[in-house]
Amino acid sequence: MRITPTQAKVLSSVCLQADRTIPDIAKECKLRPHVARYALHDLARHAHVRAFPIVNIHALGYTDYCVFLTLTSENQASRQKVLKFFAESPRTAWVAELSGEFHYTVSIFARDVFEVESYFRALAKIAPGVVVEKSLAIRISWTTFRCKYLSNHPSTLDYITRSRSETIERLDTIDHVVLRAISEHPLAPMSHQARAAGMAGTTFHHRVKALQNRGILLGTVYFMDMARMGIHTFRLLIQAKTSTEKLTRLLWDFAHKHPNIVGFVHCFGAWDYELNVETLDPAALANIHDSIEDLAGSQIRSIRAVSVLGTPKTKAYPFAHDGVAGF
Repeated sequence: MRITPTQAKVLSSVCLQADRTIPDIAKECKLRPHVARYALHDLARHAHVRAFPIVNIHALGYTDYCVFLTLTSENQASRQKVLKFFAESPRTAWVAELSGEFHYTVSIFARDVFEVESYFRALAKIAPGVVVEKSLAIRISWTTFRCKYLSNHPSTLDYITRSRSETIERLDTIDHVVLRAISEHPLAPMSHQARAAGMAGTTFHHRVKALQNRGILLGTVYFMDMARMGIHTFRLLIQAKTSTEKLTRLLWDFAHKHPNIVGFVHCFGAWDYELNVETLDPAALANIHDSIEDLAGSQIRSIRAVSVLGTPKTKAYPFAHDGVAGF
């Protein structure tokens, strides 16, 4: 099911601000309120969009380890074991099914590399010998851009960046309960979230504001099922000859301005940058590739394109159903 022009405009307006009011959306999109409300309701009803909070895990002392995996087996039962492990692990924040040289990519939130090694040891016990190749990079920062390719009208928020924090915050039991309630009921009124957390409304509100002020809770965004909407999704993995601040800024600016680039990730590891691309026409990927070569070709060692087929799990706060140990 392809989205309509009205739905596209509404999505572009709310993708980084899932908690916006209908009057605000309608005003920005120059639509009647009932039209904006129906467009958003219809997208949610067909499971094209769902909201989730953006939690700056760096401020909690966690690191985002991105791993691209190649599997030995084409056996469906083996793959299901791997996917089940990814989905059930509280350390898994994001999983995508890929086509090409890699089969899956997984984003793991861990305090150190020993926890990552333990994660894959546990996977090996469940599906021994299935994972044969791992390519890993640490995500230093992640910027999510508004989906300007859907509609490039002016908006009050153009991007959200999750990055390292100067101070490491520790969550207590109440903070964890608050984040869990927000994760489970992202668009519910705060009074409903407070009841879900078993807390008084004023206490809950105070805790939410404190999490925002501490740079832990960055906002609420929409995750969109692009495949269902007829939109093609790609990852461009860029390896630089030398990753410099100048090159990082150059590529960030390029990504920010390009309507089809919805994410810029600065990494350390097997690649230095990830560009998240969404387009109605897959041929546009070649144009983006050529533009990067024209812009910074002499500073780049390689650019690898990976096609994203689907996202079985996406959770900005993967510890939502976990205990509070370690916080």
